[in-house]
Amino acid sequence: AAASLSGWGNLTDALYAANSPSRVWANLLLVSGEIFGREPADLWRIWNSINTRNNISGVTAWSDMRSPVAVVDKLAARNVSVFLSNNFEDRLFKPDAALRYRQILHGAGVPTLTMLNQGVHASAEMPGLVGKENAVFSRVKSFLDARLKRPAAPL
Repeated sequence: AAASLSGWGNLTDALYAANSPSRVWANLLLVSGEIFGREPADLWRIWNSINTRNNISGVTAWSDMRSPVAVVDKLAARNVSVFLSNNFEDRLFKPDAALRYRQILHGAGVPTLTMLNQGVHASAEMPGLVGKENAVFSRVKSFLDARLKRPAAPL
């Protein structure tokens, strides 16, 4: 089982939708990576390429490799159930992109559970990240319990 909270299905579309980068959200993502220390070493180089419109084919190759949509066949082959949570006002990883990813998963036969929540990027998930009880984390816990503790039940 896998869970994606305020995540992406296709990183290329998220970073460079309509050939127009989302600078505000991308900068927030980059700064949070610096603060929490989990950014890929080449992230700033990639972001500079996006902003200057240089080496877009390299950017696309880099982001395609990191896109969950690239491994849908592997998820289907392993019968991995996927939980997706996204927020209606998310401007970084837009809800319509999450729904497109869900359709791809569903089309490949991957069992999928999807939640769409009020709020901006990660706002519905944030209380759970700091240990507070909330609807998203309660549902994720139930989903994972059902998939990992006993034989898989229908979604």
